[in-house]
Amino acid sequence: MHNMNILDQVRDAVRAQHHSLRTEDIICFWVRRFIVFHSGRNPQHLDHSHRDRFLQYLQQKEQISPEQYAQARQAMTFLFSQVLGTPAATAAEPRAQNLFPSGHPAVLSPRQITCLFDQLQGSDWLLAGLLYGCGLRLTECVNLRIKDVDLNRGSLTIENSFLTKDRHLSLDTQLIPHLRIYMAHRRNQHLHDLNYGGGLVPLPVDHAHQRLTIQRHWHWQFLFPAPEETLDAKSGHRYRDHISEQAVERSLDQAARQAGIPIPVTGQVLRHSFASHLVAAGYDLALIQAELGHRVKDDAADKVASPFSGAVNAKTLSFQRGSEPDQIQETRAVYRIAS
Repeated sequence: MHNMNILDQVRDAVRAQHHSLRTEDIICFWVRRFIVFHSGRNPQHLDHSHRDRFLQYLQQKEQISPEQYAQARQAMTFLFSQVLGTPAATAAEPRAQNLFPSGHPAVLSPRQITCLFDQLQGSDWLLAGLLYGCGLRLTECVNLRIKDVDLNRGSLTIENSFLTKDRHLSLDTQLIPHLRIYMAHRRNQHLHDLNYGGGLVPLPVDHAHQRLTIQRHWHWQFLFPAPEETLDAKSGHRYRDHISEQAVERSLDQAARQAGIPIPVTGQVLRHSFASHLVAAGYDLALIQAELGHRVKDDAADKVASPFSGAVNAKTLSFQRGSEPDQIQETRAVYRIAS
């Protein structure tokens, strides 16, 4: 069986589990890397020792980030268990390299937070602002949709995140006007996609059966979209998925190096910094755990004042789509959007 057939089997297995197109692309990317690493050999002729050798190479030679390592490991687990039918328990997974040798999560000081955000621009600044200002997980942040942001109430909804109950968080007042301007720009981008026959967005698994018209609705669009639409080879439709976690991590890493911060800065570091600064401000640990999504939040509990405004300088942001103009024709698109 040829390697291309293996990749087709991988895609079919991913779609059978109703994963997003982005997840499909990531798994196929690492499976393709795995095949190339072993000189084009068919994965059906490889075993867990070949997988472990590949993961060890990524970790020690290429020194990929822990997030990329986790993706590669999960892709290999998916390949062997879901496509090749090899039980995952027959081989031990190598552990990812610890970025922080002390074993404690890295935390930035308020001064380092100030320097980091001074180096960020546009949507990178805004996305990092939600990571630090609300203590979001990176996965939660990139999966935010327009419907999750309520600017009138100044709140953010994280749906079914590791708990059975949705999480409602308060937005820092400094973020709200930037979000308002950014979402107007984001709406223009969506109208632009609609005018050119796009505008589709992958839906969550429990809504995946709904019609294409629902997938074009404004409130289902991702808040932070991918720069390019993804073509689904089987349906022929173009979808705009969310921005990749790797792109966010690269922006944070570049800003950290420009700011002279000596430790690796990731989305998790900003989340840990959020929690640490709330502890320093005297908040109860149970309340902080609820904000982070580690326990169900009591609706009657006190609100947490985000440390964002106290650490980040006020900034004027600009949003643009590369060299494309922000003015677009709405005549054919506006009626297709449900606000």
